[in-house]
Order: sequence, then structure tokens, then C-alpha cells
Amino acid sequence: MRIGVAGAGPSSLYLLRITKNHDITAFEEDPKLGLPRHCTGLVSINGAIGLGIYRREIVIGRYSRVRIINGEDGAAVEFRLPRHSIIMLDRPGLEESLYEGVGVEFGRRVKEATRGGSLIDGEGAHGFDAAIIGEGARGRLSRALGMRGEYLFGIQGDGRGRGSGDAFPSSTDEIAVIFDRRISPSYFSWLVPLGEGEYRAGVVDEPGRVASSLNYFMKRFNIHYRRKFGGNVMVSSSGYIAAGRLAAIGDSTGLNKALTGGGILTGVLSARLLGEALNSAQDPASALRAYAKALYSAIGGTLKLYSTVASLLYLRNGIEAVLEVLDSVGGLSIEVDDYDNHAKAVAAILRRRPSLILTLLRLLPRLDLGPPTDAVKLLLNAAYAVNN
Repeated sequence: MRIGVAGAGPSSLYLLRITKNHDITAFEEDPKLGLPRHCTGLVSINGAIGLGIYRREIVIGRYSRVRIINGEDGAAVEFRLPRHSIIMLDRPGLEESLYEGVGVEFGRRVKEATRGGSLIDGEGAHGFDAAIIGEGARGRLSRALGMRGEYLFGIQGDGRGRGSGDAFPSSTDEIAVIFDRRISPSYFSWLVPLGEGEYRAGVVDEPGRVASSLNYFMKRFNIHYRRKFGGNVMVSSSGYIAAGRLAAIGDSTGLNKALTGGGILTGVLSARLLGEALNSAQDPASALRAYAKALYSAIGGTLKLYSTVASLLYLRNGIEAVLEVLDSVGGLSIEVDDYDNHAKAVAAILRRRPSLILTLLRLLPRLDLGPPTDAVKLLLNAAYAVNN
């Protein structure tokens, strides 16, 4: 089978590595791997090991706690995880570790993808038995699959910080996630220690407002960046994972962790499932259908629920409801065993603080749930996630 891939990020490089007995080529618009930088790189160590992407030399931070903070009044809930079970991967280093030196054509920008299996760049249309979209969260090529995303914009970077107070990490193994309308009324900000007084810190907001949000954030926490990077943050999406001879992997599927913005592990998992489908089937269309079914069965229902909730909170209602929830659970310290399983963390909070259900019920009448179809979609996704 001849397979063409648009993009050479971690998901695409992983696909190249595991897809055997096929002629597979990735087209990458940049001149080298790791561009552009836009990822914080936080994953669970168990997930990284399970997918075979853990390399000691590309780990630049290890963490054991996540504190979710109402930055306006200091109320917070702490999640305690097994020691150093959260790791920060160097994203360019990850890509270099996955690249086997062949199969990528650099400086080739794919402009269009078709359900018939074609990738179109400046040199014309190139037909394949299967065409794969691995462009990340841009959402340009994945429109061919009916993908429609809702986006905010994030800016982050590495640099020194000398802040203090309740909304600042209390140790080098603690990640601080801050909800504060003075920073961003649309999303959260974060401070992740890198050691020796440095942090990877960033904000997300509406594109027209994110620069001023970043300025306030920098002043509040006395952050002095030595480098900054950023890009689109997909908050919610809808569309198909595969159709005809075209499929998406990574953030192009729209199945990222919308509540945290993280997508490395889910992206690599999608690549693994696609590689397995291609390796076990000779007919490309049936392989892509099998892949879509496997991916949705594995994580799709849960991530669609996260996506719907994120759209409801961040895009439609802002973070006011989150602030009230944090006030109702402030002071809790919860043990969880998996950084990537948000549902398990929420369940642990409900067990410790059942009154949170009453808080949520009081909030519902004040929330803009959108048209009835959106409310039904939320309920259906919730039911699927609970049952799977």
C-alpha cells in the first residue's frame, strides 16, 4: 500500500515507525523536525512507557502534584499522584527520538487533502492508497473530513519567575493551574517548574485578547521569558476520523484532551491504532474504517464528552462556573493514580465532597447550554463515557 502523510509531528513519526510492509511518506512543511514549538509536553509516565515513547534523555521535568487554583480568592483542590508519575517531555527531542532518518520529505507544504486519497502540494496532486492528515490542531486539511473546531490561542514560554502566594507552585514537583478572570476569562493559565527558578508558564485566551492577558500574567508572577512559543488550542470539535481513503491522526482528529489542552499521548495512541489497522488489512478503505472504530471505542466517547464540557465552560460561559466549583471543593487534597484520567479525578472529588452535586445543580440554570441539540449531545456523550 502507498500511504501519504501530511505533517511530521510525533503522531506521524510514530506512524512511520510502526507501519510495516507499506510504502509510507510524510510531507513536512518546515525544514526540520520540532517546528513550530507550541506544546507544554506534560504526559503520564505510565502512558509514555506503554506507548513506547519514554526516553530518559528527553524528560525535562518530573511532577507528583497538580493544584487547581481559584486565583481570585486562593481556593484550591490538590491532586496527589504517585511520585514523579507526571513527566514533561521535550517535544523536539521526542520527534528526534521517533525519527528513523527516512520517510520524511521536508519543505513540502500540503495545501489540500481529499477523501479519494490525494495530498496536494505546490508540485501538484499526489495519489495514495490512503492519505493521512497529521497537521496537528490547525484544522485546515481536516476540513475534508468535515472537521470543524473551536479554538482559543495560547502563548507560553520558559523563563524565570519570582512570584509568591497561593497561586504559585509551592515546590518543584507541583504544577499550578490557575483560573482567574483577571488573567483570562476564557481559560486557565499554568506554571510548571523547570528547576533553578525557571518555569514553563503560559496563558490561553481569545486571539484578540491573549497578548494583554499574557502581559498581566507576566507582571503578576514576575515572569521574564527567555523564549516564547504558542499556537491554536482546540477546545471543541466535530467531524469524522476517517472517510473514504482519508483519515486523521493526532490533534487533527479533534480528540485531544480538551480540559487540559494536552494531546501527545492521545495522538500517539491514534497513530498506533491506525498502524495496526493498516498492518492487518490489505484494503485501505476497510483499514481506515477499522481504525476509526477502534479509536472511538478506545477514547472517543470520553474525549467527546470532555470536548462538549470544555465548549460549554470556556467558550459559551467563561470560567465563572469553574471558580464557583473550586470554591465549593477548596481545601481538598485527593489521591489519584492517573494524570490522564480526568473522569477518575472528578469521581474522587464527588466521593469526598458530595455537596458538589448541589453546586452543579445550582449552576445549571445560569449556564448557556445552547440549542437543545447541544444539551442532548452532552447527555449522550456523558452516558457513553460512563458506560465505557
